[in-house]
Amino acid sequence: MHRAGSVVALAAVCGWMAHPAAAGAAERPADALVLRVAWVDPTSCACGLESIALSEVARLLREMGVRVRWRRDRGLARAVSDEVRVVVLDRVRSESAGLVLGASQTPGPPGSVAWVHLPSVRQALGMHAAWSPWRLDHGERRTLGIALGRVAAHEIVHAVAPDVPHGEGLMAERLSLDLLTSPAVQLDRQVALAVRRGLEPPLPSLEAGKVAVLARGPE
Repeated sequence: MHRAGSVVALAAVCGWMAHPAAAGAAERPADALVLRVAWVDPTSCACGLESIALSEVARLLREMGVRVRWRRDRGLARAVSDEVRVVVLDRVRSESAGLVLGASQTPGPPGSVAWVHLPSVRQALGMHAAWSPWRLDHGERRTLGIALGRVAAHEIVHAVAPDVPHGEGLMAERLSLDLLTSPAVQLDRQVALAVRRGLEPPLPSLEAGKVAVLARGPE
């Protein structure tokens, strides 16, 4: 997976079907941190896949102790600093090493962004890159939606915890067909800890005088 520094034009998104974070709500740990996600589909290429993909994102993040709170974003509002925008692009991207499924950008002027190349994901699954989700049957649409969610979750990790290197399972450098379609995908505990650290609010700073008082202790 690659990280990009460019900003893309964001346009309208299509309608949504269900709230993905609602699934498995009873399984959320009581101390779960919250990650705000804005889902942007500039060309409506992922219509019919959103609820599946976001349910998978929510499931994977929930296993890391993180609760997802999402919103629809037409891409016209000012970026929010404490959220990740997941932008679905309707174009194939490839390089000498193979298909590029996604990319990410750590916090900057436009905020944190995770891009997913939907046609590349379709190709990785053995589907025609130009097929619309509505050409697929229910099983194929679910397979594509889960794969889309796993690529998005991979890039979200990079955006939230940029120091996390590629490894195994969800954070493999290349998400294979098996990793995109298997019933479960490996989640490294160290990755989960890094994501949680990336979302924890910073400790309040102390003025120099207060630090001195604390250092001396009670008189």
